[in-house]
Amino acid sequence: MKFKKLIEFVKASHATQIRKYTGEPYFVHLQSVAKLAENIKTGKYAQEIAYCHDLIEDTDLTEDQLIKKLSEFGYDRQSAFHIVRHVAMLTDQYTTENFPQLNRAARKKLENKRLQSISALAQSIKCCDIIDNSESIIKYDASFAKVYLAEANAMITNFKQAQSDLQALALKKCG
Repeated sequence: MKFKKLIEFVKASHATQIRKYTGEPYFVHLQSVAKLAENIKTGKYAQEIAYCHDLIEDTDLTEDQLIKKLSEFGYDRQSAFHIVRHVAMLTDQYTTENFPQLNRAARKKLENKRLQSISALAQSIKCCDIIDNSESIIKYDASFAKVYLAEANAMITNFKQAQSDLQALALKKCG
């Protein structure tokens, strides 16, 4: 029941957002990432983290508010903190808003360095995110795909803790 409540909350939180290239509800991307995350063998709450991975980045929700919501849905405090800690790991830190003086290449380089130190579970979910994003970018925006795939490849190549099959699939998509 708590998982279902979480999914409904995430869906409602992203309700006004659409996927850039397809016009589909943004929630479709979150479902795809969560489906891939079903295959993660280590770490708890991979699907919850996958569903929530863009909440802090793409909505007005804060980490504290997400912890409160998870508690309301029935997740114990430790589980809620675990989920939110991993969502925070997956939230871009080197954004245009936070670092307007840096160009995209400089921000991505710093972000990639940061992502090398996140948990194995978070790295594995990041691979799932890249796998799903790569498909639509390749299909609908060939010119940006060259930039995105090179950035994603540089990121994934440096992951030392990601689940190997997901990392290999993400590298294949970026290759």
